[in-house]
Amino acid sequence: MDAQPAVHEIGVLREIAGYDVPEGARSGHVDTADGLKIRYAVWPRRTRSRKGTVVVFGGRRDFIELYFETVTDLLDRGFDVAAIDWRGQGGSDRLLSNPNKGHVEDFRHYARDLAAFEKAVLLADCPPPYFALAHSMGGAILLHAALKRSCCFDRMVLVGPMVALGSTHNWSIVIPMVHAMTSIGLGGIQLPGKLTMAFPGNPLTSDPMRFDQTLDLREAFPDLSIGMPTASWLSAASRAMADFDDPAFAANVRVPTLLVAGALDTIVDNQAIEKLGINMRVGRHLLLPGARHEILRERDQVRTQFWAAFDAFVHGADEAAA
Repeated sequence: MDAQPAVHEIGVLREIAGYDVPEGARSGHVDTADGLKIRYAVWPRRTRSRKGTVVVFGGRRDFIELYFETVTDLLDRGFDVAAIDWRGQGGSDRLLSNPNKGHVEDFRHYARDLAAFEKAVLLADCPPPYFALAHSMGGAILLHAALKRSCCFDRMVLVGPMVALGSTHNWSIVIPMVHAMTSIGLGGIQLPGKLTMAFPGNPLTSDPMRFDQTLDLREAFPDLSIGMPTASWLSAASRAMADFDDPAFAANVRVPTLLVAGALDTIVDNQAIEKLGINMRVGRHLLLPGARHEILRERDQVRTQFWAAFDAFVHGADEAAA
C-alpha cells in the first residue's frame, strides 16, 4: 500500500484524503448504564421531505468511518442517518487494559449501548420512523433487540447477519474450549489468528478498491480497530447464536426484517440465515449471487442489487402505514 495518508478529525470522527466525513455530521459520546462511553454520529437529511432515520450498526472490528459510503448512500435517499460504535471497539470505551482485544462477557451487554444511544440521541433528536441497517455481529445484536416490546425500529435490514458461524473452523472443538476457558477465569485470553490478508481469495469482498480502502482506514486509525477476539467474546457469541436455533425465537421477532446473505460468504452460515428467515413470521431472506461477507463494501453490481432490495423493503413500511 501507499504511504499512510494524512488524518483529519471532524468532531470525534476522522477522515483521510479521498474519504471524507459526509457533510453535516454531529458526533460525540453517550454514557451507558454501566459507565461506558459509546461513540455515535448523526447526519441530517438533505431533503425537505422526511423519510425517517436509518441507524447503521457495524460488525465485530468495525468503526463508523468504515461506513461513510453507506451513510452517503442513505443521505442521497433522503434519510436522516445515525451510527454507533459498539463497546470494546471503534471510538467507544474498551473493556480490557489491552485495547487490541475484542472482548465482551455477554452479548446482552451490547443492549446497554443500544439503550443509551436510543434514549440520548435517536429518540431525542432523530425523526421517526426508525430503521436499522446492521452488519454481521450487529445483526445478531439487533435480532435480540427485536424480541422486546420496547424495540423502536419499524423495520430492520440485516446484512450477512451472524446467525451462525461459517465453516472456517472446526467449531465443535473450538466452542467447548472457549466455554471451558471462560468458566475457569481465562476468558480474557486473546485467541490466536491473523487478520491481515491479501486481496486474492479474501472472504470479505470481491471489490479490490474497497478492499484496499478498508486496509487504508485500519492502517490510518489503528486505535479504532481491534484484533482477534477473546475466549470470552467467542463464548458469549456462541451463546447468543444458539438462541437462533430455537424456532420460538424466530416466531417471536416483532420487527419486520430482511435478512440479506452473500452467496459466497464463508464467515457466517447461509443455511442458518435462510432457516431463520423462513421461520420468522415477519421476516424475508435474500441471497445475493457473487457476494461475499461485506455486502456493503462489495463491487457496484452487488451493491446495486442490495440497494434495490433495501429500497423495496423499507418502502413497504410506508405501504403498511397507509
